[in-house]
Amino acid sequence: MNNKPMNNYQDGISMIESDIIYRLAFEQAELAILVLNNRSIPIIWNKAFMELFAEIAGFTPLEFAFPVFDWLEEQNSSRYSYYANEIMNGRMQQASFESGIRTHKNCRLWLKTSLRSLLGNGYAKNTANAKQDLQNEAYLFCTFQNISEQKNRELDLVSAKEEAEKATQTKSQFLANMSHEIRTPIQTILGMTELLEETALDREQDDYTKNVRFAAEVLLSLINDILDFSKIEAGKLELENTDFELKAVLRQAINLMILDAHKKGLEVILDIDEELPQYVSGDAGRLRQVIVNLFKNAVRYTDYGEVVIEAKLEKESGIEGSFGQLYVTVSDSGPGIPETLKDKLFAPFVQGNSHIKAQGGTGLGLAISRNLLSAMGGVISLKPNITRGSVFCFTLPIKRPLDTGLAIAAPKKRALSPSRVLVVDDHPKALACSVKLLNSFGLRADGAATGEEALSLLRSAAKQEKPYSVCLIDQNMPGMDGWRLAAEINADKLINGTKLILLAPEGGMGPDAKMKLLQWFNAYATKPLNPAQLYAIMSKAILDDIELAPIEESLMEKAVASAGTHDSLARKAEAVKLAAKSLKLLLAEDHPVNQELFIAILKRLGHEVVLAHNGLEAVEQAAKNNFDLVLMDVFMPEMNGYEATKALRKKGFNIPIIAVTASALKGERDKCIEVGMNDVLLKPFKKNDLKSMLDRWAERSFALKKDVAKAGTKLHEPGTVDFSALLDSFLGQRDRVNGLLSRFIEKTKSQLANMDAAVQAKDAKTVRELAHSIKGAAWTLAAKALGDCAMKIEAAAAAGDSAAAGLLLPDLESIFGSFELEAVKFIESADKSCAG
Repeated sequence: MNNKPMNNYQDGISMIESDIIYRLAFEQAELAILVLNNRSIPIIWNKAFMELFAEIAGFTPLEFAFPVFDWLEEQNSSRYSYYANEIMNGRMQQASFESGIRTHKNCRLWLKTSLRSLLGNGYAKNTANAKQDLQNEAYLFCTFQNISEQKNRELDLVSAKEEAEKATQTKSQFLANMSHEIRTPIQTILGMTELLEETALDREQDDYTKNVRFAAEVLLSLINDILDFSKIEAGKLELENTDFELKAVLRQAINLMILDAHKKGLEVILDIDEELPQYVSGDAGRLRQVIVNLFKNAVRYTDYGEVVIEAKLEKESGIEGSFGQLYVTVSDSGPGIPETLKDKLFAPFVQGNSHIKAQGGTGLGLAISRNLLSAMGGVISLKPNITRGSVFCFTLPIKRPLDTGLAIAAPKKRALSPSRVLVVDDHPKALACSVKLLNSFGLRADGAATGEEALSLLRSAAKQEKPYSVCLIDQNMPGMDGWRLAAEINADKLINGTKLILLAPEGGMGPDAKMKLLQWFNAYATKPLNPAQLYAIMSKAILDDIELAPIEESLMEKAVASAGTHDSLARKAEAVKLAAKSLKLLLAEDHPVNQELFIAILKRLGHEVVLAHNGLEAVEQAAKNNFDLVLMDVFMPEMNGYEATKALRKKGFNIPIIAVTASALKGERDKCIEVGMNDVLLKPFKKNDLKSMLDRWAERSFALKKDVAKAGTKLHEPGTVDFSALLDSFLGQRDRVNGLLSRFIEKTKSQLANMDAAVQAKDAKTVRELAHSIKGAAWTLAAKALGDCAMKIEAAAAAGDSAAAGLLLPDLESIFGSFELEAVKFIESADKSCAG
């Protein structure tokens, strides 16, 4: 075997033949190849390059007598010369880059170009006809690949991505607009019906009003479903983690839809295991939403029978720091779920009983519930139902409260004396649940399914001298209903000593229910039964102290009753004072109906309202008046709420501005806060929502209001003392207020003299201490202007600038002089009143 290295020439291939082979390979290569000399003039190229050049230029040259890179750069491609120079000068070994180029047909081509140096050493030594300088001259070896198709695909993907993002943005904007446009009339409906409910209505009118409000709330829930599904699709669903009362949330979820169930005549049974912990941590709103969705579906698709909601604790959850698993089932006696829909039941836009009749809704409830539970670590499923109807269940880990003090188990109810009680209810499950609940109180409960059976049991027990002390009667029963049974019991002297409690469905007692209650029943409880409510009623019944719910005490009476000592009375009444204080409010709202609604609610709450129809008017009004709060609609003509807020903040307007918006999309609150608003009131809102917002910010408005003058315009001019607020703070104790004012005047005179001396001595520490004392006392006496001025002196002295504090001292003395005059007049007016 010949181990010598292969030599073409020794094996019979001549140098000329070798050149021909190289040339053929070079010429037939699919890659466009070009070799340039050090002046960027092409010296050799292949067929593929000529075809590429012809496609770009529109012609085929006989020769290239020009720098080809300069020509390429004229076609909107600018990288070639830079990389060529770097490589030819030895600063780079090679380069590869992509570049777009414009063809003679004004089309865009994309080229991937590779450049590297090519030195004439080696090959020239073996070539007899080679030029002698080939060894040392540098050349540029270039390859070009047309990647237009690949680039167009990439551009198409980028374009598709941009279109998708644009579509998402458009969708979000559409949802924001839709939310705003729909929530605005819903706000009007809810607000007006709430005001209507506070007027003198008979029971029938009240039921109609409640139904209108209920329909508006259902419409609002549909809007919320769509917005929630949008958030889930976008992966922007966020969960809260706060402590909440678990059983209360479960009941609230049912109460939100109970009216619709009772309107259809359905029996609703809520069975909550007493073993469930009182407080847990998690997202109460999302848990409530899941239960509402399941309960709403059960009510919607059930025409008669019952809906049963059971909640119990499963100890094992496998999750550290949890009580265990919350296990909830919602079952109904409806037609059930068709087999064809079971596999896709939790997909969006699927109606569970679409084959029966149109039931309304978005078809999103179950899909949203599944996603919410999944995000919270839970699982939802459909259980087989042997008889009829559907049974949905879910499990959810329930975590211990963040506040360890809430983790202590609630004290168990004191057992009631074992009195005999009778429950009358035609529904077997409801009857069994009521009997079980009453027995858990320590009572001896029996059940009857009909009025006739109840009368028989009551009479038999009375004859045996073991009478029932209390009888609980379901209002709606076939044959002898609750009213008829109560009439029979009251007419029978043998058994009319038994106390009667009506079990009435929430919202379904009828227009003359109150009259009948006063005639025949001692009390009533609403269904589904609330253990706490029923326990309180039964406690009174056993002690012969049963009566209808008393009239609620006034807010002030509650504050006084809950106060521990005389000194703490004013502190405990502070919240009452703020809630009751009349505020001067600027309302910026362009919608006429919303204006009327706002003004009606605010005046009902006892506040003074100045209206601005747009942002421009709001800015103008703020310059003329001394407001306590601003309610600013976000979307208004002329100048919207964002722009108006920015303008006010630039002018030094520091009182709270509350945004009013119907947009529920994520980021809306951040946007409002960013422009200078303090809080956000989301439409639709109820009167209590608005009242809570005003109460929360009323106190802070005094701390935020400052004397601001920019461009010679004062936005507000605080007075020296608010005697009305002062009296409110001390619960109207005029003598005590007069004494405080007198002592404050005498003490402040002395402090001002000492402060002047401290300023002269440049004793900043003493100045700060005196100013701090005056500030606190002045604010306590509702002399805000005086306290604010003292605060400025305190700040200057705290910075060690006694000179600056001295410059402010005349202002403090001037304001104190005005305060003294007003305070003396106030004290003397009381003396004259007493003398008269």
